[in-house]
Amino acid sequence: MEGSTVIGSQRLADSDADLAPDLAAISTGVTDHGGAALVFHADHPYATGFLVRNADASTTTLDRDQALRLAGPAGTHRLTVAIMTPYGTLAAQPLHYVLR
Repeated sequence: MEGSTVIGSQRLADSDADLAPDLAAISTGVTDHGGAALVFHADHPYATGFLVRNADASTTTLDRDQALRLAGPAGTHRLTVAIMTPYGTLAAQPLHYVLR
């Protein structure tokens, strides 16, 4: 029967609102946490936190919505941010910011 019959079906989703949030989508906000800080958020239920790697390869693990204080000398800073899940860590995304 394979390949000889087409089975019709209803649409599985009518809009993007019916789908699970993108696991790789990271929202970034700026807050005051004893100085300027970034807050990362992910809407997907499997996202448990974030792995932040500095240019010197040091890492920081953050919980969802935990602030990351922007510290260091004036100038351009480069980080990578990756979503952590119970099943592993996703590919890191670059983040650049400037302190003046």
